[in-house]
Amino acid sequence: MVPRSGLPPLLKLSALQTACETADHILLCSDYDGTLVALQENPSQCFLSEQLWGILQRLTECPKLRVVIVSGRSLKDLKSLITVPKVGLVANHGLEIDMDGLCFTHPSANSLGHVLLQWHSELTNRLAPFPGIWIEGKGLSLTIHFRKLCPSYYPELSFVIEQLRQELNSQSLLVVRAGKKVFEIRPNFAWDKGAAVESIVKEFYGAHSDVLRIYFGDDQTDEDIFRVWPDAWTIYVGEKPSTTLANYYLPSFENVASVLTALSTNLNDCPTKPSFSALP
Repeated sequence: MVPRSGLPPLLKLSALQTACETADHILLCSDYDGTLVALQENPSQCFLSEQLWGILQRLTECPKLRVVIVSGRSLKDLKSLITVPKVGLVANHGLEIDMDGLCFTHPSANSLGHVLLQWHSELTNRLAPFPGIWIEGKGLSLTIHFRKLCPSYYPELSFVIEQLRQELNSQSLLVVRAGKKVFEIRPNFAWDKGAAVESIVKEFYGAHSDVLRIYFGDDQTDEDIFRVWPDAWTIYVGEKPSTTLANYYLPSFENVASVLTALSTNLNDCPTKPSFSALP
């Protein structure tokens, strides 16, 4: 699909509720930062509200519905923030999965741990002249945070990142992806958030390929899910994206909470969800 220009239609809650009420199986997925919680200068301060914690818990009580948080954060970090029992976790842009008894780490990513450590050290030196930048090591990936960087440094930072991109391309092991005030350095192979959620659909639902899929996301990496789910209830969260593959939009994370509240209230009598089948 070609990314649409500007905003898709505003999500109609009544239509989504009707689809959920009539579906036999529902996979409800969401990004975390900027989608369930507001973005913060310090990512360690992005906590679930008590109200949203309760909403997620109520959603997991519906037998035909699974709730999965899909994030670029490390699995360890995500577990410290999402303490709701039975909520599935997809971390490191899909490289780590922990849900319904499945504990998965992408084997090819593990082999690049030493390379990421070397780049962590190298980038710490290269980016030292940029005040406010910090590099987060996430085991299977790195994140360069520049939310606190003065905009006057942006042109110089862009030059450094382009040099980095060219170096990594020549080595073919890692790749740079841009996000909201971050640059992600990840293993360079065909695995991302989209591949991860597709594997979850296939492994957990098998013949139930008609499972109703919902995804809320606000960043460039969420486009990977919008791309592989062209017919799903994909919702871009935020205002005025230049392009997006999402089918609907909501203006802010507060609207996401309102939608989840309505769904948790209405989805009471649900059939049993399919049994677990592990990844090979």
